[in-house]
Amino acid sequence: MEHFDVAVVGLGAMGSAAAYHAAAKGAKVIGFEQFEFGHVRGASHDTSRIVRTSYGAPEYVALARSAYKDWAELEKRSGLSLLTITGGVVFFPKDGPCPASDYTESLDANGLPYELLDSQEVNKRWPQFGIPDRVDTVYTADTGIVNASRAVNTMQYQARAFGAVLKENTRVDKVTPDANGVIVKTSNGPVHARKVILAADAWINKLLSPLHAEIPLRVMQEQITYFKPTNVERFEPSKFPVWIWGLRSGFTAFLAMVSIVSKLGATSPRT
Repeated sequence: MEHFDVAVVGLGAMGSAAAYHAAAKGAKVIGFEQFEFGHVRGASHDTSRIVRTSYGAPEYVALARSAYKDWAELEKRSGLSLLTITGGVVFFPKDGPCPASDYTESLDANGLPYELLDSQEVNKRWPQFGIPDRVDTVYTADTGIVNASRAVNTMQYQARAFGAVLKENTRVDKVTPDANGVIVKTSNGPVHARKVILAADAWINKLLSPLHAEIPLRVMQEQITYFKPTNVERFEPSKFPVWIWGLRSGFTAFLAMVSIVSKLGATSPRT
């Protein structure tokens, strides 16, 4: 049985990042993906995902702030451009369930800049929106888009460059703790690791259940739609910020970066 310092289960964005960082720190790493690399069954494919520091929890803002440093290091190390900074706005209806203060207080706690705008100022800067009255808006200049598929591929490439072994089409069926770490049973045989990182997304409870460590997880398929604007120049990255309608179940939209099209997605409550 082969032995490793770290085994990573799931090689989407989270797992690929974990494999890359662990390998970069000198660990002997093996990673497993049950499907092919770059598959479309999870949440780490396509050309665009939002990156931002604007969240309603100060702890999450701190994590996001730190991630920007990691993105910059990955771009420098790979020589690739992965982020497109557009700025971003989060809209909070005054009669909605989420006040803008949740976000501004979290940003203040981390010393991060933002602007709190009224509807008139938003519509003056970005007439594409046509926001009604009684909506507060939090603008953060560092919000943008990451090319999701390219980012995952880049992290996997860098992980391999640091010596990680990454295996696709290899399902992990069970992780069993022992005195020196864990035995990771896969569809292609077992390996041993001192530590295991589970980044198995919708499938994670299949591995946690035998350990009596299930998490309350509701798996949903998020819906997205692409629109081609009539006046494409108004939706270029320098003119159209990422936007989020700040309800517990709301909408996000941003430039899709495949061409000049806008991507709209419905979001679900997070628990």
